[in-house]
Amino acid sequence: MVHGAVTIDEYVFNRCRALQNRPAHLAIADLTHDLAVKLLTVAQALAYMHSELSLYHMDIKPGNILVDTSEKPYITDLGFARCRTSYRDDEEVPVGFTYGYAHPFLTNMGKFRAPSTLAKARNRIRARELTPRFDLYSLGRTILALIRLLEIRYGGRVRANYGANYLHLLAALLLDGQNVETMPSPEMRQDFASEVACGVKEDLLRVFHLGACRSLESERVTPSAL
Repeated sequence: MVHGAVTIDEYVFNRCRALQNRPAHLAIADLTHDLAVKLLTVAQALAYMHSELSLYHMDIKPGNILVDTSEKPYITDLGFARCRTSYRDDEEVPVGFTYGYAHPFLTNMGKFRAPSTLAKARNRIRARELTPRFDLYSLGRTILALIRLLEIRYGGRVRANYGANYLHLLAALLLDGQNVETMPSPEMRQDFASEVACGVKEDLLRVFHLGACRSLESERVTPSAL
């Protein structure tokens, strides 16, 4: 249904290869601008799902964001999605997620079931615990994975680009104050840029997170306003 679709990480890889003959600083600038535009569309789609449908995707990751031949991104694969209004507050809801992109609340409860593939891990939570923060955290991890592709291709030169630093800091702020290196192995950690961006320490990121939460609560800002 998505014509000529490639996953967003494949798209970034292909763009890096297409720009290999351009000076690195120009290629990085083009890539980060292009990526920012696509991520804005993804964020708008999530805002619509959350505010208008009370629908949470629960499995945002590069493999579930497709880009068509006109370079338009789509959020796909709602197999794990949950609609908040379909459950009573105290009802237990089965949830699925991909380890490495899932919020620590889902993975650190001590009882999540990991099948043969970590792309189909399972747990159960109360319906009242379903919130947008799970998708926002996964979006942050997704951005870290995409920035890592740029780091692998261009090394430290990525840090000299404003757009790359902006996206990196944005990703860190999306991690719900959970900015620690949580991957269980060096092999998994090397697939993501650092959760601590631009030298901003974890404690300060948590202060930003707490301040944002208090502001939203006091002003009653809806997810769509974000």
